[in-house]
Amino acid sequence: MAWRGCRVHFVSPPGNNGDHLILLGSLDLMDRMDMQRVDRPAEAEVIFLNGGATMTECWRSGFRRLYDYGSRYPDTPVVVLPSSFDIRQTDFPALLRRRRARTLLIARDRRSLRCLEAMVLPPVCELALSDDAAFELAGSRLIREWKAESKEKHVLVVIRGDREGLASEAGSGYDKAPFRPLPWWRRPRHFVRHVVLPRLVSRRDRQEGPAVDLNAALAVDGTADLIRLVPRHSAELSGLGCPVVSLDVSDPRAYSFETFCRLIAEAKAVVTTRLHVGVFSALLEKQTVMVGQSYGKLEGIYERSMQTMGHVSLIDHEASRREKEE
Repeated sequence: MAWRGCRVHFVSPPGNNGDHLILLGSLDLMDRMDMQRVDRPAEAEVIFLNGGATMTECWRSGFRRLYDYGSRYPDTPVVVLPSSFDIRQTDFPALLRRRRARTLLIARDRRSLRCLEAMVLPPVCELALSDDAAFELAGSRLIREWKAESKEKHVLVVIRGDREGLASEAGSGYDKAPFRPLPWWRRPRHFVRHVVLPRLVSRRDRQEGPAVDLNAALAVDGTADLIRLVPRHSAELSGLGCPVVSLDVSDPRAYSFETFCRLIAEAKAVVTTRLHVGVFSALLEKQTVMVGQSYGKLEGIYERSMQTMGHVSLIDHEASRREKEE
């Protein structure tokens, strides 16, 4: 990038344990670029908005950050780090109309890039394609240390249960109305309702969260079906001689980031609908089976960054379900 050695204001909202993996990858990238992080956007030579899935209709919080920082600092370059872009209802170009400085939108898969290319964006916008920031951790101290802790205690199944999961309503998780920036007088109420209160609830649930019990396989809705939907792998997984443990290790309300890493490092194989469970498992060179989702996030990143990894495979959940029903 052209901003090597410059002052950067880095914006990375809290998220799940997978999002923390993205955060660590982005920090590693900035350190290798000798960038100086500053707390005030006005002092920055560039603003980095951390990547993830927030630039999709499913989550949308990235739309608000892009609009806010892009509008308040129109003459400061803005970079959206590698992200999924899935925009079907929102007038995305309208969020960028006040921009006067360079605005770099980095897609982390070709599907997202095609989504951006189909739009008429302001002339200051540039598009790029790069791997998800978590892949910056390949060969890092974090990966080396957890590889040293690697064991083969269980087969880990991780199914997400939020709006992006397989069980989400209508299988899409999209809001019905397009995103629109909030007027200033509604923002304090929105901040309390959607930022402060969820953090307080998350902190409470984290304190009261379930303890990790690896003495017995935990059964959750969908686990058995998920295994059966993978005909190419079901016999292989059942023959590994390990208990099948089903835990949503990405949920920070129940599991710390260290526990997230440990449970994956101690797995003989991982089956997951969560992207960064699969990414971390792949970086640890575990046998990894990733199960596709409704809007193609896992599929796109697998095709871009993981297809050449011999220990990683992808299945289309909907195709497998139809095959089972037939």
